Amino acid sequence: MKTEPANQEHAIGRARLTYAFDAYCGWCYGFGPALHDFAVANADKIELRVLSGGLFTGSRGLPLAAYPHVPGANERIAQLTGVTFGAGYRRVLAEGTVVMDSADAGAGLVALRSQPGANALEAGAAMQRAWYLDGRSLSDVRVYRNIAAELGLDPDAVAAAYASPPLAPRRRPTFTRCAAWASTTTRLSCCTPHTAPTAWAAPSPRPTPSPARWTSTWPPPPPEPSTLPAPEANPPLKNLT
Repeated sequence: MKTEPANQEHAIGRARLTYAFDAYCGWCYGFGPALHDFAVANADKIELRVLSGGLFTGSRGLPLAAYPHVPGANERIAQLTGVTFGAGYRRVLAEGTVVMDSADAGAGLVALRSQPGANALEAGAAMQRAWYLDGRSLSDVRVYRNIAAELGLDPDAVAAAYASPPLAPRRRPTFTRCAAWASTTTRLSCCTPHTAPTAWAAPSPRPTPSPARWTSTWPPPPPEPSTLPAPEANPPLKNLT
């Protein structure tokens, strides 16, 4: 994992948290409410960066019908996390013709988060609601217009950014970073002034931790200087507890 130089605020105590997700990932959708509550409760302690993954790109960008495991996975996600899959989404899932294109979803997130006053985590959550509640394709620019209006952003500016050719090179580096974490689609990477960079993965069989389990253990206690841990490639989610 490549980390960036810490700024002054980070150096005096704020942790940098990077969240890699894909708007078409059901487990990311289930994980979202806990992360949102954690981010709100710790807004003064963390710098949160949101990256869009490339789960359904290239040869994997296929219609829903090509992924017959999805309905069963959705049942498991709802059972473990309590999220709801809306009627609109269930209808398009049954039809199976909508193509999931993570490149378009990545472009949409970049278009939204690049606007003044935008909150990337809120933008990502709005994209997930558009898909998992209403069944609206994240390749449709009208979705981003609606999300922009919902979040108090300029719909015309968002639509123009989404359609802008220079947007593709701007989303490619996030796919490259996330590809290095390809063992999972929901991942958090944390870097604090007291610890080496550490990543936590949330593979699909595991339940989402409750907000209380997150907030009760933040920030982590600083270790002795001589015992700073080495970076761990894929520590289990239980390390968050």
